[in-house]
Amino acid sequence: MNFKIKDLNNTERPREKLLKIGVENISDAELLSIVIGNGGIDKSAINLSYELVNKYKSLNGLALLNIIELTSNKNIGIAKACSIKAAIELGVRVANFTNREIKKIEKPQDIYNFIKEKTFGKQKEHLYLISLNTRNAIISCDLISVGTVNETLLSPKEILKQALKCGAVSMILVHNHPSNNTDPSDDDIKLTRLLSNVSTQIGVALLDHVVVSDSGFTSIKSLTNLT
Repeated sequence: MNFKIKDLNNTERPREKLLKIGVENISDAELLSIVIGNGGIDKSAINLSYELVNKYKSLNGLALLNIIELTSNKNIGIAKACSIKAAIELGVRVANFTNREIKKIEKPQDIYNFIKEKTFGKQKEHLYLISLNTRNAIISCDLISVGTVNETLLSPKEILKQALKCGAVSMILVHNHPSNNTDPSDDDIKLTRLLSNVSTQIGVALLDHVVVSDSGFTSIKSLTNLT
């Protein structure tokens, strides 16, 4: 059933709810309705927002759309599409700024928190090398390749060359799976074992290889007893 914002009680209106109970306590659709401001001739902003969130399953799904894809939805014109993309980009930039404050990597969750904004929404696999100092603080994060992670396509020598260039004492590999399934492939595990063996010989330890998605991660070290 469609309803208009003005027909809601004051305590049910998105802006009023935000002011009363806090921005963190209102729904995704309510947040989106505040961003887009109005719905359309036959629809309120809140109804339109619920339709969009349900259609694309989540805000994550909505975030993957470009301007043209957004405007393919009824009642979403260029202005609303730009507002949505701008709001999403603000969130990404805030998250990136927060990630810069990470001083030390202590567990796989720290790795995921650091890298997730770089890999979010990517439709191809992106492999990153995170170089660490003696305190396990990040000194560099470099994109090594785009495409399938495979030891026949990636040279451990080139990865180690980059780590040495940064003055790394230890390193971590991270790559995303666009399928959202973070189970490592056989190629992922082979590359990890090969690089672990080679890196040990030159004194730059491979601490982990983490497979990430938009919603989670898997540590290959935890699965393979990587040393």
